[in-house]
Amino acid sequence: MELLNRDDLTELLEPREGVHISMFMPLEREPDKAQKNHIRLKDLIDRGQEQLAASSFLPPDVEEKMPDSEAFFQPAEELLGNGRFTADGAQGLAIYLAPGVQHIYYLPLALDQAVEIGPRFYVMPLLPLLNQNGHFYLLTLSQNQAQFWRGDALTLEPVDVPNLPDGQDEALFFEDPERTVQFHTETPQGPNRAAVFHGQEADKEKKGALLRYFREVNKALMARIEGEDVPLLLASVEYLWPIYQEANTYAHLLPEGIPGNPKTLSAHELQQRAWPLINELIEASKGQAAQQLRELVETKRTAVSIDDVLPAATYGRVAALFVPLGVQERGRFNTSTGSVEHCQDTNYECEDLLNLTVAAALKHDSEVYTFRPEEMPVDAQCAATLRYTVP
Repeated sequence: MELLNRDDLTELLEPREGVHISMFMPLEREPDKAQKNHIRLKDLIDRGQEQLAASSFLPPDVEEKMPDSEAFFQPAEELLGNGRFTADGAQGLAIYLAPGVQHIYYLPLALDQAVEIGPRFYVMPLLPLLNQNGHFYLLTLSQNQAQFWRGDALTLEPVDVPNLPDGQDEALFFEDPERTVQFHTETPQGPNRAAVFHGQEADKEKKGALLRYFREVNKALMARIEGEDVPLLLASVEYLWPIYQEANTYAHLLPEGIPGNPKTLSAHELQQRAWPLINELIEASKGQAAQQLRELVETKRTAVSIDDVLPAATYGRVAALFVPLGVQERGRFNTSTGSVEHCQDTNYECEDLLNLTVAAALKHDSEVYTFRPEEMPVDAQCAATLRYTVP
């Protein structure tokens, strides 16, 4: 099972010659329902072949370069012959076919059954994966162990960090073993007061040792991740948090973490506790972007129709793009003039303009946010905040 990121989608949308076929379907995971997967895929192949064979679907210059239809769909046909085709936890299957290109993805996303044929791959059904693609770092920390991890919405894997001390003893190995806290008192005032005083100093020395240990941990981590903007979570017993925060110099350590002894949790349990905290950050960023759009909607810093958003995205002016899921706006775009022509034709050249807009936005490193149609931040078929205005 795969969790596609924006680089994967950008690569899928790279311009290339020839017919592009995109097929999507949900997957049944129960063995007694597996036959439905075969039926759905066979239906997708049949629909794709019928669409390509339809009169006037392909323009002549494309049709003459079109390979044999059966050979074109062979990778999908091979899946039908592989028996039970699925992957653990996968909810959807996406198949992308073009001359010399084939991608088959098992995804943690339920997909509606559909076929799209056009001059580029169709990625709109996969856009929700962008909201699941925020990766994070996790530091599991105790007095006796420090371990660094990298995670995302599905996985959590350990990461080797050179010179990361494996516990306080290793971090402070070269310190003077006779190191003690030196203190002086004036006239002693009884044994109880002395015991309290010595206890306080012992606590102070214990915290000091932890702080020195955590500074060594931070030093090793900074050599590995300095300059990044990936959020870092801490998993430890809570009394260690303020001490590590004092030692930390990484700008993206989150104030919230995973409380408790991390040694009692498996990697899966750690990931399950970490991801909701990261998802909150993703949703908060999305909400802030939507609020900015609403505040700027009456200014020249926004575009709120496909006729304006698509040219702006194509020329790199879009800072953030807001698109509805499950909606299409078909047409043609003239890159030379920046003009948009709307159409309802069922042919190769009348493509989904929202998909084309997303392709342009990803190419120019714009943020892309998806919404249910009824939850769009403004009343528009799509919208964008702009990096700059033009006269």
